[in-house]
Amino acid sequence: MSRTTFPAHNLYETLGVSRSASTVEIRKAYRELCLTNHPDKAGSTSTATARFVKIKEAYEILGNPDARRQHDDHASSDARGSSHRHDDTRDRASAQALIRKRILKYTLPLLEYRQTKVADNLRILKEDKVAILDIIEAFGLMGDDVGHKLWNGLFIQIETAMTMATREFTHVNDRLADIAKGHIRTTDEGLPKTLARIEGMVAIMQCAALALVELTHLLEEERFTYEDVMEQMRRQLGIWANPGNSVHFF
Repeated sequence: MSRTTFPAHNLYETLGVSRSASTVEIRKAYRELCLTNHPDKAGSTSTATARFVKIKEAYEILGNPDARRQHDDHASSDARGSSHRHDDTRDRASAQALIRKRILKYTLPLLEYRQTKVADNLRILKEDKVAILDIIEAFGLMGDDVGHKLWNGLFIQIETAMTMATREFTHVNDRLADIAKGHIRTTDEGLPKTLARIEGMVAIMQCAALALVELTHLLEEERFTYEDVMEQMRRQLGIWANPGNSVHFF
């Protein structure tokens, strides 16, 4: 009768014989083990009993040529399957190592360069904000209490927008540092998108800041009224404060 299952442990090791042992050698090994491991000799403890059961089971299989052949075929099949699993694991590990190598060689330096540019641009924007506010105050554009609140409100919104961009940028910076240290095996798929969104927002802020600087020069030209210039300045400040409303981000 064919068996479909076999013990997971090595039956040859249980009997103390090699896989090439003959039926005679297996029978001899079994008899010798019985002399020392039979419950009558080794005692009736649970450990001794379990040991003898394993020895008896091993002999019942290996001492029967048909059962032994089925066991050996089953063991070889398991070994091949285990080998394939190990190969798959090694292949996945090799693929991950290759991906990480390429990330460190190509992707990471590019992201770090873009990260550095964003950091520089955010720093310049903070300086521009202070300079533009000084110019507005120097020209007395704040006006009455209502006008003062309007201008201050716009600059508060700008500060909020820049704080949000800086916070997202800090997150990107931390993730890149983790990748460089090997704490993260692959790049976060959302990381390049996040950095691109920050870059886009900062670029819009820069354009608004540049427009504001150019508008302050118009204050000295008589052909433009303060009202016209201030209206344009408020519009650019609004763009600076809400860069996400000026372009569609994915």
